[in-house]
Amino acid sequence: GLIVFAAIYSYMMKLFQGFVFSVEEYGKVWLSFDAEQYRGLMQMVIQSDQMSMFKNVFVLNIFSVTALTIALFALSLMIARSFDETSKLHKIAYIFPLFPIIIAILDIIPSILILITNLAEFPSWLAYITSGGYVIRVLLLYILFIWLIFALIRFVVRKLKR
Repeated sequence: GLIVFAAIYSYMMKLFQGFVFSVEEYGKVWLSFDAEQYRGLMQMVIQSDQMSMFKNVFVLNIFSVTALTIALFALSLMIARSFDETSKLHKIAYIFPLFPIIIAILDIIPSILILITNLAEFPSWLAYITSGGYVIRVLLLYILFIWLIFALIRFVVRKLKR
């Protein structure tokens, strides 16, 4: 899953270099919750005749997120299963495999909506779904990565004690 994600994601970043806007500009719009900013970005894409490439990035994104979800779900589940049933963290650990699934839903649904929507008239509701999903997704990723770091430290400490 991680290898597929890395390959697709690096190709997407290469495609971003060919756009009329920078990754930073894209990121600012995606965090804006402002349909006017989205419309402005879409007008740049349309005027530079890059809509096809722009939509292709979202198709690739769906595949890369799916690959990342599979890898993070499997890793989180392996970690959850590593806790003893008597451990206080045993039940909590089983919450974390849900994070990659929620993250994927919050990424894939806006991507599909972007693919099927007339982006020249970017609707306000889509700006809220896209920006909101992005913010929640990043927050959940941070929490998940903190959990994975904690689990790695726990694993190392347990191995060193043996």
